[in-house]
Amino acid sequence: HEIGWNNRDGWDRKHRFQRSAHAWMTATLDVAYPLTYGALFAGLTLRALKPVFAIPAIAVIPTDLVEGFVQVLALNGNYELLWLKAFVTPAKLILFGAAIVIALVALWMGWRQRRSNAA
Repeated sequence: HEIGWNNRDGWDRKHRFQRSAHAWMTATLDVAYPLTYGALFAGLTLRALKPVFAIPAIAVIPTDLVEGFVQVLALNGNYELLWLKAFVTPAKLILFGAAIVIALVALWMGWRQRRSNAA
């Protein structure tokens, strides 16, 4: 039994495997990643700025998790919530961008403060 580009049965099997692999990667790594970068950005922000500035870093975590959940559903053939990605993905990118900029500003402010204390 040949498996290749011209064999529809083989292509269908590859396609199912690829969808399954993508779903598992999303369900595992796409859960750990937002928890990690969200906590990092929030922690960096809280070291130098008021807690209100950590809101984007905290809000991006559930936003990214919802996006991943919708993606896993779609990869498994459940497309009912796929329309959410049109809203959740841009929101995630805006929150992520704001969180990283705020974290970098806080990091810079902390570096300047430590440098001036050392002088």
